[in-house]
Amino acid sequence: MQTNDVIRQSNYILIQHIGVSSKPILTVLISDENLVEESYKIFCYQTNKKDYSSLENVMYAYKTDNDIGGEFGSFRIQIFVDREKKMEATLNRDKSILLFDKSIKVLKKGKRNEALLTRLKRTKEIIDY
Repeated sequence: MQTNDVIRQSNYILIQHIGVSSKPILTVLISDENLVEESYKIFCYQTNKKDYSSLENVMYAYKTDNDIGGEFGSFRIQIFVDREKKMEATLNRDKSILLFDKSIKVLKKGKRNEALLTRLKRTKEIIDY
């Protein structure tokens, strides 16, 4: 099943692990709109427009990063506007940890989507050994 098969909303952020791992690190989809059904391959989270905009700004800060993926902890981040890809970056493990740190700080300041906050913290813990 392709990610786009489960996506109905038009604006969203995808955070996808692309490194080698002995256990799966599932893709995270974040949107400020009504979410789709979760599939077995993707975690879906809805957040308010202000927090979504803040997270989007965190992601855009990495728009020029294109590290070679493949190592454990490497992530691909993508931003879609009106279902069209506007940005894609590939981050190595160290930059991914920084991305998760900044995203967690944004969510702690905002309306606190606890499920998304917990997912980002757990993912960071997995790669930050």
